[in-house]
Amino acid sequence: MAGNKITTQQVDRIKSQPKDVFLWDGELAGFGVRVTPGGAKSYIYQYRLGGRGSTSRRYTIGSHRSPWTAGNAREKAQHLAKQVRKGKDPVQRRRERRQREVEHRFDRYVETFTDHYLKRRWKDWVRIHQMLLTHAVPSLGTKKLSDIRRADLAAIYERLNNTPSVARAMHATLRKLFRWAMSRDDIKHSPVDGVEVPPPLRARSRYLSVREFTAA
Repeated sequence: MAGNKITTQQVDRIKSQPKDVFLWDGELAGFGVRVTPGGAKSYIYQYRLGGRGSTSRRYTIGSHRSPWTAGNAREKAQHLAKQVRKGKDPVQRRRERRQREVEHRFDRYVETFTDHYLKRRWKDWVRIHQMLLTHAVPSLGTKKLSDIRRADLAAIYERLNNTPSVARAMHATLRKLFRWAMSRDDIKHSPVDGVEVPPPLRARSRYLSVREFTAA
């Protein structure tokens, strides 16, 4: 189906069919709406990178009214069209961006940090790696590095109050991990900066035994 400029109200009225239904915009080439047999409606942008002889690619912008409208979906399609005119592939760029997001999850990044830094520079990398798996990964899990906040790290140190040496080792390791991430341009700022360093274990007072006292 092809027609005039797609409107949100028009998309509201489209009925599903036994097969996918496509409504193409009459003003912006490649911009359209796909309606599945189940009634799901999504805005799409279809394009060819190498001209008419090349295979067409389809970029799904998002679901109708969740939260996309015809207006902001059109703006997105116009942005994608500019990328295509510059020879860039929106589908490939999205795939690469999503892959980076997975690689920058804390749990995945711990393994990257271990393979490319700890194993090469720290003799006790096995112990440090295990410490991260035990005390940091359960808390930070699938969070992206850029989403981790100071409060997240402070909470880890708080849970390690009874083992100050571990807390301090954790702080030193996380500081190194995030600085290494910054050096690779994986993040712009380190959440460790500004977090109070866990205090060392206080020396306990010790009383002399009777034998030690008399021998003194």
